[in-house]
Amino acid sequence: MKLILYTLIFVGLLSKINAQDYTFADHLKTFLQPSKNFLEYSFSSPLIQKVSLSTKTDQFQFSKQRSSLRANFAPLKARKFETEYMKWKEKNFQQTAELAAQENLCQTVLLWSNIYFTHNQSDLLTVLIEACKEKEKLLTKIIVSDPAKIKNINETQLKILDLELDEETKLYNLETQKKELATQLNIQNTIDFKSIDNYIAAEIIEGNISELVPADHFSGDMLTIKSKIESNTFEYNIEKSNYKKIIDYVELGLNDFESADFRKEYVVGIGFLFPASRKKDIKLAELEMENNYLNHMLSLEKQKFSVETESIVLEIKTQLKMFRLYKDFLSKLEDKLKVIKVNSQMTNQMLEILLDNKILYAEKKIQLNELHQKIVENYIKLMQLTSQNLFFNNRFSAFPDSNVKCRRCPIQLNKL
Repeated sequence: MKLILYTLIFVGLLSKINAQDYTFADHLKTFLQPSKNFLEYSFSSPLIQKVSLSTKTDQFQFSKQRSSLRANFAPLKARKFETEYMKWKEKNFQQTAELAAQENLCQTVLLWSNIYFTHNQSDLLTVLIEACKEKEKLLTKIIVSDPAKIKNINETQLKILDLELDEETKLYNLETQKKELATQLNIQNTIDFKSIDNYIAAEIIEGNISELVPADHFSGDMLTIKSKIESNTFEYNIEKSNYKKIIDYVELGLNDFESADFRKEYVVGIGFLFPASRKKDIKLAELEMENNYLNHMLSLEKQKFSVETESIVLEIKTQLKMFRLYKDFLSKLEDKLKVIKVNSQMTNQMLEILLDNKILYAEKKIQLNELHQKIVENYIKLMQLTSQNLFFNNRFSAFPDSNVKCRRCPIQLNKL
């Protein structure tokens, strides 16, 4: 019996030793994996083609696979054009999946950083509450000789109550956010919430902001991709409208799309293309209007993107400047507090001034933490807007980078 008990204890201790905390660096590694199972397009003969569609990655799956066997009676030129068109579709699927992975990373970073700052805020509130309670005790002692201090006592007590309520709220939010992140990451290991510290430090953000790729080299919206796809569709439809054959294709397909009754869908069909000379001009005009509209919307989106990017970058730089000023002020105030030593010769007035400085120091630390949180939030907004992964830089060269397209921008929307 004892042997079994000791064995269980040993196994339990061994499992705890082997279990490592899940860090932010571990999470970033999951986004360096290559995408898998994207669209494949091939001809098995001049007439027979097989198409397999999928938008599946390690983290996301946006559609099910579709396979089809088609006897295409279109001219060789049209079939080649269709091959090029399908390649554009492949890029569209892949970009959509990668952008979604990027969005997921941004949301995770935002939640993770909120936990980090909420934890800091809770600790700083505890220090501030202790300083206020010390002042309350001091005012209680000197109220006998100075009754006017009763107003200060009441104000201090109300301030303590507000701070304690704020602290309780922060602790509740902290536990809720931790559970949400654990559910989102779907891991069993303990999460090291402080491991994000080196990734969101103000100095790191400032360095990355200065190295951003100019706005002309990327666009943060799927409209760019959509415009390319629609433009190619426009050309494809024009090419197809010139066909003179009645039978366009014969297709035997298998669609693995999810349905309400969870059944697979089998498609057998024959496509007909009837010449319609009267409607041809109308259709071409409609396609041209759609294409012009998309180009116009893309132009507006680029202007909006440029303005928003410049605005966020300017706001971050201003906040970083304020952050440095806050840190300098707190550093000087901390030096003064270290020099002053509490002794029996200090008067009550001197003690009150010292405690006021401690309270001021704690309050400014809280404001600095809040400012840092705003900087990180804007930083993540910029990351979402530009589709640049600003967390992959030279400091993380230990990560595998053979499958990453670019050091800062693994997505590269401009290279369609």
